[in-house]
Order: sequence, then structure tokens, then C-alpha cells
Amino acid sequence: MAMMCAIELDVLSQESADTAAKQIIAEQGRIDVVIHNAGHLVM
Repeated sequence: MAMMCAIELDVLSQESADTAAKQIIAEQGRIDVVIHNAGHLVM
């Protein structure tokens, strides 16, 4: 079964990144894909 989840993550904080990774692995068992979508501005 395919799943996608959103996790709050401060990309400027190593602690936040570590916590997010540990949370995903604890809940899902592994990380298959990471998508960075911080937003973009087109001018």
C-alpha cells in the first residue's frame, strides 16, 4: 500500500531533520523518497 505523509521540518536545523527522519522510520520502517517543496516564487 502506497502512503504519503507530511512532516513539519525546519531545514535549517539538523536536530529537526534528525527528529523527522527518526519519526518516519519509527512509523513506516524506512524512507523511500524525500520531496523538498519549500515553495518557489516566479517573477
